Amino acid sequence: MKRFILSIAGSFALLSSSVFAAGPASKTIGGFEPKTTFTLTVKKVVSTRTKNLNVEKNVPIPSSLPKFKKGDEIEFVIGNDGQLKGPGFSIDFKRAKRAVNLYADGTLKNGEAATVAKVGEEPEVIGAVLTFYKTGTSGFSIVTNEVVYMLE
Repeated sequence: MKRFILSIAGSFALLSSSVFAAGPASKTIGGFEPKTTFTLTVKKVVSTRTKNLNVEKNVPIPSSLPKFKKGDEIEFVIGNDGQLKGPGFSIDFKRAKRAVNLYADGTLKNGEAATVAKVGEEPEVIGAVLTFYKTGTSGFSIVTNEVVYMLE
């Protein structure tokens, strides 16, 4: 009987150590586990340049900002801290609201923001809007380049 109890105790100790060694269940941030990937297609691109109060549309995208064109497929990855990563950018997770995750990063001079729409219990991404901007000067004027990508 003693031998039987010792073998059960030994089995329990082995089982419990393997369960505890596995660690906690994976975390989700904004409904996504880190390393989750999804792909969206660029449906619309809006590029503007504002100098003082003069707004020019459909201007070339500066080389310092991510550059995609209509029809491009963009693969996204959720980073370990929930950030939204794509080719040439990583935007910090800020908060989740029902069916939308909000991401933002930057300063007054340069920045990026994203809104990702999702549906379902295990979220399926249905669309996103990415915004990138860069502010500088030209003479005594402030110049802001902004590009907005709408993806589905």
